[in-house]
Amino acid sequence: MPRRATKAMEQVLLEEPSHENALRVLAALYEEQARFNEAATLQHRLGKKREEDTSYREHHLLVAAAQSALGREDLDSAKQQLKAAQKLHESAHFFTAAAELAAARGNHRGAKERLKQALVADPALVPHLLPGLIAAEEGIAKSAGGTKRDELDEDETRKSKPMAAVDPDALEALPSGEQALVPVTSTSVRVATPPQGVALVPEPRPTSSISDRVLAVLAEVEGETGPRLEIDLIRAQLVPPTDAASQAELAKELTLRFPEAIAARVATARMAIAGVDQAAIKSALEVFVADQGALAWAMRGRWQCEHCGNR
Repeated sequence: MPRRATKAMEQVLLEEPSHENALRVLAALYEEQARFNEAATLQHRLGKKREEDTSYREHHLLVAAAQSALGREDLDSAKQQLKAAQKLHESAHFFTAAAELAAARGNHRGAKERLKQALVADPALVPHLLPGLIAAEEGIAKSAGGTKRDELDEDETRKSKPMAAVDPDALEALPSGEQALVPVTSTSVRVATPPQGVALVPEPRPTSSISDRVLAVLAEVEGETGPRLEIDLIRAQLVPPTDAASQAELAKELTLRFPEAIAARVATARMAIAGVDQAAIKSALEVFVADQGALAWAMRGRWQCEHCGNR
């Protein structure tokens, strides 16, 4: 009967606000009931009483409160909870929730940047954050570029006006450092006309696929974190089966970077099987089943029938 227990602990704290056990138990009860904001408040009180740093715990509870608000589509409340959490720490949990908020507001570029920050903070999350990253890239591709404004940044509140609607006289009201950022009409600035027949932007412009863009983001993350098995395994899944050259290069990287990782060997074998090189397939499988292979212990052990020899 958690509700009755909650009321009992609340009554204890009304009569004795510094009761340590009541603070601890009530915080746990609030957390079990998804009352994360109230749980964070009690954790703060408990930390002050014990003279301990509970900011990291409070941070995660506030982020959880923001995620609950996102589930209710209460975006304003989620934003406030994330701002409170950001004052304490910035974690992969925080960046992930901030990406969810940006995606809910249609800010696909902001969602992409937050997901990238989450992956830098904890690359092991890449299998879980990959769908969100793909969705962000798809949103950017469908929109006209999206907005670069961070949902948690209150300093940047101005929105760009259409080029045809900008009044040149309004430039005088802006600081000198911001005048170059405002689009102007041809009546205010004389633009040099390019020679006829010379295109400023080549047509048609090359377009990259969603997978290529996601791979580029993962490469940027790996550039900051160093080689990571989790990222390379996702890259192996995203490389098109028809791109034999990229598959061969990635298989070589996996072998060199993570020679002892069975997951890397499995990914390499799958890429080899998808190809047509029989020698490469044999070599990749022998890594597992040869006498000194990674799974040799399973070939002649308890997984093999003593009578018929079947495995």
